[in-house]
This record gives sequence, structure tokens and C-alpha cells, in this order.
Amino acid sequence: MQKQVLSPKGNPVWVLYNDTVQLEFDKEKHWYFANGNYSPSVTGITGFLDKSGPLTYWAAKQTVGYYRTKLVAGTVVDEVQLEAMHKEGLRYFRTRTEEAASIGTLIHGWIEEYIRRRLDPTLSDNKPEMPINARVKKGVDAFLDWEKDNKLEYVLSESKIYSKKHHYAG
Repeated sequence: MQKQVLSPKGNPVWVLYNDTVQLEFDKEKHWYFANGNYSPSVTGITGFLDKSGPLTYWAAKQTVGYYRTKLVAGTVVDEVQLEAMHKEGLRYFRTRTEEAASIGTLIHGWIEEYIRRRLDPTLSDNKPEMPINARVKKGVDAFLDWEKDNKLEYVLSESKIYSKKHHYAG
């Protein structure tokens, strides 16, 4: 199990590698520091990768889907209505992104709680309550199917990591 303490600033610090690395997480800046030195996060490093191709296609697809629901053949649309549609259409993919992120967060939270209960012998028989939302439930069911099809042994969950070799944290 990882040892965790608090820094003088009140930030969590994980003591790793047989007490040779102290990994501090600055909650305000969302930055990691290993033995006082800034350490980029996994998310920060992967942010440098160009993921625009698939995301651009996805955003365009969301916009087309928006227009398909708004523009019906044979319906007359005036200039004001069309301008309003254009403005809403430009932002529509952001709404869809926020919805998807919320669903992903809820699925991740359910799985995190499920694994926490599996690791705690006093709670191992208790699954978290299944989600009601169909899309969240679908994600949870996919995880449970994946778990059933693979031989898993849970050791840790949501633990902090640090690579001495590559100097990243997460």
C-alpha cells in the first residue's frame, strides 16, 4: 500500500520507491512535483499528441446530426431562424462533449467504487448500486463483461505513479 502524508501546504504527498521519492500533488494548479521538481502528468504528456483527426471528424458528425434534427425538407426557415441555428450548431459539439464527459465520469466513479469494495474484505460482497441512466449502465455493463472475460487480480486502485526513468506522474 502507498504511504500518503500531507505537505506543509496541505497537498497530498505519496511516498514511493522505498521512501526515496516524495510525489506531491498541487491541487490548485493540478501539477505534480517529485522531490520538489515539477513532473509532467500523463495527461499533460499525452496532450501533446495530435488527436485532432478523429476529434475533428466527431465534432463535424455532431454538427451534421444537429442540423438533421433542425432542418426538415420542405420547411421554410427565415434568416433569423437560420442564423440562430448556425450559432447553436457551432456550439452543439461542446454540449455533446460535456454530456459524454459526464457519462464517462459516472462510469469511472462506479468502477472505482466497485474495485474499492473488491479490495476491502469487509465490503467484498457489496457491489455499488447499478446506475439507472441507460448510457451509464451500458458502460458499467461493458466493464463487468470485460472483467468476467479476463482473469483479474485487483491490487491497487487510483494509486499515484511516478516514473524515475521518464520523470512523469499520474
